[in-house]
Amino acid sequence: YLVGELDSLDGAPLGALLQVVDEERDQARRDLVVALDSPRFAELRASLGHPPRLREGETLGGAAKREYERMRKAVDALDEDAVDEDLHKARIRVKRARYAAEAAGVGGSFVDRAKKLQETLGEHQDAVVADAAVRDLLGRVRGTGRTAFAAGRLVERQQARKEHARRAWPAAWKRLRKAGDKAFS
Repeated sequence: YLVGELDSLDGAPLGALLQVVDEERDQARRDLVVALDSPRFAELRASLGHPPRLREGETLGGAAKREYERMRKAVDALDEDAVDEDLHKARIRVKRARYAAEAAGVGGSFVDRAKKLQETLGEHQDAVVADAAVRDLLGRVRGTGRTAFAAGRLVERQQARKEHARRAWPAAWKRLRKAGDKAFS
């Protein structure tokens, strides 16, 4: 993401930031290889062969409706001033409801509208994470004032992305709730 943003800033001096990102990515790859070779991962992989069981007497449709109701309760409790973490939790609820609906074969526009809200809330979360990452990176590198200025431009863009998503999610939620109420009534 940062490389794409660097291109859009006409070669702004972000080399020091990108060097730290490259080093962290290389370390993350090494850590991933170790994790994938671990007994814990082997156990996880084996457990994925056994899907979770439904409650006694529950159908896939009933489980999907339950996930929808949990999502609806959680998202209805949010307002325009919801904190970033609550919007992230809402996205997870939307994902769970969507996947349950897909597994149950729920048709109509519910799944499409859930995807749209997921994308909107995902864009918000990506902006939150990118903003924090740029700020953190800037605090760890010794750059010039030009580096700080360019990083500030990146932060400003993330704040704009976040605000755009904040303005968009309530309308996407209304459309999803309408489709969900229809699908699960």
